Amino acid sequence: MVGYDGLQAAWLLVQHASDPEFQAQMLVEVRRRVNSGELDPQDLALLTDRVLLAHGKKQRYGTQFEVGAQGFTVRPLEDPPHVDERRRAMGLVSLADYTCILKAMSDVRAK
Repeated sequence: MVGYDGLQAAWLLVQHASDPEFQAQMLVEVRRRVNSGELDPQDLALLTDRVLLAHGKKQRYGTQFEVGAQGFTVRPLEDPPHVDERRRAMGLVSLADYTCILKAMSDVRAK
């Protein structure tokens, strides 16, 4: 009814909501929209990781990082040796490449 742009806007609101229970409820709808081709698999990966971490679990796709004295550090992962396989299945670049991109973007913004 609202088209791709409207769905993307709604997804952004869900992704950045400060209510983990709401995000968990919406995960079902996001998964349905990904399966129907209305949203990108990357959207599902990002929201899945947020929901898992908010519930004290390890993230599945390695989309969530924290910044500390060591720079960007990926937050805890489930089954780290296979994270790039899961990322690839969702259309994401490797974790090493993603980390590099985040660092490069951070360096550009700092200047």
